[in-house]
Amino acid sequence: MLTTLVGFRNRNPLTLRILISIVLASSVFAAVITGFHLYGKFREDMQTLDVRLRDAESTFLPSIVDAVWRVDKPLVVLNLNAIAQLPFVNYLVINSPDFESIGVGEKSDGPFQTLQRYQLSYQQGDETSTVGELIIQVDRHSIYENIGRDAVILLLLNAFKTLCVSLIILYLMDKMLFRYLRRLRNTASGITMERLSERFTLGRDPDFPVDELDDICQSLESMRIRIEQGVTELRITKAERERVYHAASEGETAVIIFNEYGVIRFYNHQFEGLLDKLTIRLPASLTDMYVIDEVLDSIDTQLSTRSLVNALMGENHAWHKELFLLPPDSPPCWFNLRCVSYLNTYDDEQQYILSIRDVTELKNAYVRQQELVEKDALTGLPSLAVGLDMLQTRLDTSVDHNAHLAVFIVSTNAYKAVQETFGLHYADLMLLQISEIIAHKAPPATLLMRSGESDFLCAFELRSAHARLVLEFLDRLNEAFNAPLYIHDEPVHIDHYGGVAISPNDGITSEDLLQHAMSALYKAKEARSDNRFYFYEPAMKQESVRRLYIAAHIRSGKCAEELEVYFQPILKAGSNQLIACEALARWDSPVLGVIPPTEFIFEAERLHAICQLGESILQRACIQAAKWLPLASKGFYMSVNISPLQVENRDFIKVVKNALAIAQLPPNALKLEVTERLLLNDDSYVEEKMQELKALGVRIAIDDFGSGYASLNYLCQYPFELLKIDQSFISKLLEDRSSRILVKMIIQMAHDLGLETVAEGIEDKQVQELLENMGCDYLQGYLYSVPLPAGDFESYLNQRL
Repeated sequence: MLTTLVGFRNRNPLTLRILISIVLASSVFAAVITGFHLYGKFREDMQTLDVRLRDAESTFLPSIVDAVWRVDKPLVVLNLNAIAQLPFVNYLVINSPDFESIGVGEKSDGPFQTLQRYQLSYQQGDETSTVGELIIQVDRHSIYENIGRDAVILLLLNAFKTLCVSLIILYLMDKMLFRYLRRLRNTASGITMERLSERFTLGRDPDFPVDELDDICQSLESMRIRIEQGVTELRITKAERERVYHAASEGETAVIIFNEYGVIRFYNHQFEGLLDKLTIRLPASLTDMYVIDEVLDSIDTQLSTRSLVNALMGENHAWHKELFLLPPDSPPCWFNLRCVSYLNTYDDEQQYILSIRDVTELKNAYVRQQELVEKDALTGLPSLAVGLDMLQTRLDTSVDHNAHLAVFIVSTNAYKAVQETFGLHYADLMLLQISEIIAHKAPPATLLMRSGESDFLCAFELRSAHARLVLEFLDRLNEAFNAPLYIHDEPVHIDHYGGVAISPNDGITSEDLLQHAMSALYKAKEARSDNRFYFYEPAMKQESVRRLYIAAHIRSGKCAEELEVYFQPILKAGSNQLIACEALARWDSPVLGVIPPTEFIFEAERLHAICQLGESILQRACIQAAKWLPLASKGFYMSVNISPLQVENRDFIKVVKNALAIAQLPPNALKLEVTERLLLNDDSYVEEKMQELKALGVRIAIDDFGSGYASLNYLCQYPFELLKIDQSFISKLLEDRSSRILVKMIIQMAHDLGLETVAEGIEDKQVQELLENMGCDYLQGYLYSVPLPAGDFESYLNQRL
């Protein structure tokens, strides 16, 4: 019997655990129910006892009190005997001061005995007298005895019921669950690599309702299918590996497989060719263990089978090396050697795959590529990376000769315009001409290299610290670039700038000199003055840090947050009537203080952020103009400066329309000012934008006229309505006769062309009178008002009403 139970437990551990769990759970539940039932019966018996005692008290107690008062012992005994007949009453006794105690029944002691005491009081008239005490001993043993008997009976019945129910449940679970699990187990046990086609099924009728077992069966079937697919993929992989062996015989790489003892397991025909190149005979038998060592020794005397095996021990599963060889009857060549180890699972042998590839052509291509990296493909000049090393060598030599080295960065800005107008080929031809001009104008033994798209670096030695040789070179460059270059038979003017740094004062390394020359170049571009070349000064380094700060704040949007728009009035000459105002951007940085517009606008243009910045300024200016338009005189307009990059943006017209729509400003109340720099591009696209603005109703002015190099033809070509005279002429008007003549000619010419004129930068009353006599239409400057914040300008406007 015990052996049978042990066998059942070993064969069906889950069934046994379920049976035990059901029995335990059912037993606990039955015990709880039985407990509640017995407790209820106990409460019921106790309530019955209390009712009997209360009935006895109400029935016999008055009679007993009367008998005791009259000292009628027979009547007392009679009543006591009547009470003693009640269930649970074991013993009664009356104690009275008028006679001896009278007891009925047998008094006993035990845990189930309790005493009930009743005071016997007799009422005579208004007086109540205590005549004695009745004590009743109650026996509850029968109540507890009945409870115990019922408990045993109920527990036995529940245990029997639990066992029967558990067996029935177990039978049902076997019919509904366990037999299907055994079927799935038997199917899973029969699956092997060769037997993967047997499907997992439950053997049910197709109409049987779907349940969780179907989900398990489906999951197992899906797993079988995946395993079958995986085995199929492994077989495919094996076949592919065999094809790889065949492919190794068709490639350009010599492949050989050997074991740790040098015994060859496989080689391709390229390996045979390698043996011929190295004049090594092919072994008659693949078991010749010395062939590998002979090949390796021919390539590198330090290589051997043992050295490769040692190199691939531990966690190193790959080895690589490149070698240069001089075969006996072949040209020099480079070989790339790679060796990997793997475990051959078929015979459990550690094997090594050695690939030897002739990479001579790749090496030669790399050398040619390096030459391209070291030299500029267009001009043939050294590249910047190589040129800096050459510059450092020149610098070291100059130190040895107690000489100085002058470093120049020459930058031109016509490359993009030529490329867009004539094409990339002609832009490259222009750069080639520029490099030839610089090389021709430079002193002998000058180091020249291309340092950027249209930038060139040149350096030559100075025997003394004075800059005479430098200035002569700069004069020759300026003279050469002032003359136009002819591209596609068209004259092209080269706008050029330069920065100069001289060792050792400006730097003692090539990087320092390059950096400082770039700082000077940046300063020259920023100034845009007649002086096209700037020499490095120590203050420029601080300016570089300042530029970095400005650039960082422009990129992050901090500039747009801190930027304020100020407004300077424009008055009509003669009457001093307020006719317009100019919107001027002002940036008061908490760190750098007031930053001039020339600085942050130049930087915004360089970072291609001027369009977003300019759009914000334009919108704010239009909003203020719309607010002031009802307060100002008829014809009042807002003048806003526009960067050439904004005009060149394809969305520029949309930006202007959007600003007018947001502010609800009439187009004729907006005047956009462009500089002569925009006109240098000679672009039909720019002219098209100007005509669109005119059609929209927006007025256009040319700003800072006379400071650039624009042709006078542009005054007729573009739809300008107003010409602003550059303040550099106005500032010299009183003391310089030439300036007076030029200003008068500009005003006269503008009037002849139908343009109105504005003179800006007026700070002196005499200058005002002189301009009014010359016929200037409008006046602007500190003489009338400094640029004002919006609130202050509104007060200024109200005062002039």
